[in-house]
Amino acid sequence: GSGRGRRMATAFSMAPPPDMALETPAGSLAEMSEAEVAAAVSRIKAGFLRFFVSMMVRYQELLVVPSSTIKQPAAVDFFDERRWIARFGSESREWLEMFCRSQTFTQWLEARLAPSAEPELEIVFFNEQIDAKIMRSTKGRLLAKHTTPLLSTGVMPSGGYGGSLVPPQVRTVYNASMIAARPVQAQQQVALLLVLASGVAQREPAEAADFAARLTQEFSRQLLWSRVNVAAALRVHVCAWPSEGAEQLAPFAAYGLDNLAAREAMFDLTRFAAEAGGDGGGG
Repeated sequence: GSGRGRRMATAFSMAPPPDMALETPAGSLAEMSEAEVAAAVSRIKAGFLRFFVSMMVRYQELLVVPSSTIKQPAAVDFFDERRWIARFGSESREWLEMFCRSQTFTQWLEARLAPSAEPELEIVFFNEQIDAKIMRSTKGRLLAKHTTPLLSTGVMPSGGYGGSLVPPQVRTVYNASMIAARPVQAQQQVALLLVLASGVAQREPAEAADFAARLTQEFSRQLLWSRVNVAAALRVHVCAWPSEGAEQLAPFAAYGLDNLAAREAMFDLTRFAAEAGGDGGGG
């Protein structure tokens, strides 16, 4: 943990302590030429890039499915913050915890958990920088099988980043949680479920209620991480239909007639077929 923290701290040259005398005093921006300013800005950007690449090496290993007790997870809940912080020294803990709660880090996670349809240059560039760092290590040269076409050619790969941004199961749960977190009014438009041919007759209100309850329960189970009011988001309507077979055979229900439901269905089918044939003949 502390070793990695020291390596992260040396990702770029640190500024000298205030009590160290410099042989050549640094000039102000006003005293620097445009070329010198551009070079200094480039060095600062490169330093920050090396710093954050060192921090986020193998970040995919830290992307996890959040606990089901979190009803509406945010992007940071899909990141194992505790295991990540344990990589570094204890003196960095407070800063790392604040970093995890920053909007910048949330947006960084969201860009990987739910990437856009078109590959983003920033994401491909950053991830290839991580891969290049891994391959520069002794162990990485022996075991890593990364490719960095963007860094090698300067051309954006048509398929985007060649590696995995997020474990598949993590992305699946994240997408489901984002759908579930939509406002109920909008969700009603995508959660309407039409069930045809339920076969529940008018004389079977208990079965109709049981069918509706089981459907609602299954819908709720799929929204495990949601705070959506399922009763408002899902409207179940069971189409009851009159069964003449049920009416004709009702007197036999008390005698435990075998396959009563099948007999009722056959009676109805025969009746429906006769009515259809009669309509066809009369037309």
